[in-house]
Amino acid sequence: MSFAKEALITAGHREVTILGYDENTRGLVSMVFGHTLNVVSSLSDIKKEGLFIWAGIDDVMLSTLKGSTKVNIILEQKIDGRKVRLAYIVPNCGMHKLTPEGCSQ
Repeated sequence: MSFAKEALITAGHREVTILGYDENTRGLVSMVFGHTLNVVSSLSDIKKEGLFIWAGIDDVMLSTLKGSTKVNIILEQKIDGRKVRLAYIVPNCGMHKLTPEGCSQ
């Protein structure tokens, strides 16, 4: 729970999105934040920059993110053999322009 509390304090009033469908992470973080957080199921669904939380037993997600986006890890904690991370992610929009609303078409 300490990770979720630190994430809440760090995020302040900024929106946080859960990356992936890890039920434990989603439930705990939503409980601490006091509301259900938005969820994106895959990396390709990240269309605008912001704060994202995800959990994994390995660094596959982080390696994939670093290959296709700009990632700034803000918090990281190992919980029950999984690494839970809060990061600021800026998507790669390819040929499109990144606007405050996300990748333009």
